[in-house]
Order: sequence, then C-alpha cells, then structure tokens
Amino acid sequence: MKVSQQLPVDYEEKLATFRSCCKSKMSEKNIQADHIININEIPLTFDMPLNRTVKITRISTVSIRSTGNKKASFTVVLSVLSNGQKLPPMVNDSMHAHKTGSVKALVKKTNSELAVIPGGLTKEVQPLDTSVIRSFKVKLRIMWENWMVKGEHSFTKTGRLRQASYATLCQWTVDAWGKVSARTVI
Repeated sequence: MKVSQQLPVDYEEKLATFRSCCKSKMSEKNIQADHIININEIPLTFDMPLNRTVKITRISTVSIRSTGNKKASFTVVLSVLSNGQKLPPMVNDSMHAHKTGSVKALVKKTNSELAVIPGGLTKEVQPLDTSVIRSFKVKLRIMWENWMVKGEHSFTKTGRLRQASYATLCQWTVDAWGKVSARTVI
C-alpha cells in the first residue's frame, strides 16, 4: 500500500497556473533561474524517541528512553538553489511565517518575490519536501539517538532528563544537512 499526499482533482490546472505565475514574475522582474531558491520549513521536536529496541524476544514491555520534551519544538529551514547548491540551514524555536505581513515586507524590501505553493501540490513542485527532507531527518535522528545512548546528560531536580541544548541541536542540524549528498538534492 502506497501512502502519499493525494493530488487535488484540479491539480493540472493549479500546477499550470502556479508555473505560469512563476514564469511571469521571473520575466517581469528579470529573475535568472540561478537566483531561485527552494525553501522548506521542517517542524521538529526535541524528543525523537528511538523507533527500535534491542531486547530479549517475548518480553511484553520495553521502555523507551525519552527526554520527556515531545511538546518542545523548533523549526529547521532548509534551502537549495536551483543548481542544487545547499545553503546554510536556519534553526528557529518557533516560526509561523509564509504569508504574514512582516514576511511580505521583508520580501519586498529585499526586492524578492514569494511564490507560495498552492495546497495539494507539494509533491509536484516542492522537491525538498519529497526527497531531501527524509534524508536530512534520518541523519538528524541518528545524531539524537547517539546522544541519547552515549551523550552527556543533565537532569532536572525531579530526575527528568533535560533536552539537548539549542547549541547542540544547531550543530546536529548543520552536520545532518552537510551529510545530505548533492545527488539527493539534484
């Protein structure tokens, strides 16, 4: 069984309209193809519990190690130029952007154009979402798992394991993004 985003019934029309709008803006503003950036925000949590265990078979209960911070979240922003060059990642502790007034003002101030992908068309026009992010998340999870198993930890007064620091998280993000191969991006 294949599970994926279902395209809207009118996806061909929406896709043609989106591409036409992008081409029009490129022509109108004299935007070169190598100035186009594919950007994607990835919401993540500080807790990425292991999805596998090593225990004796036929045991009914297996404890999963966690920091208890599954609700503490952050956003990683990954960007790739149209030629496949990866740009440095950004880490935000909260981000609800895209069409807000402040984002539109910043886009205008930098003489840029924002093309928001129509709903339901992500898998057609957002390559980061459909291939690159999986590779990134796998690499990030491995770093988190290694930290959970082998890393230095501190605990709260009540004995709960503290989440990884933002500095550690940012380093993991940079390292994981660096390990995503150019072949995956292109």
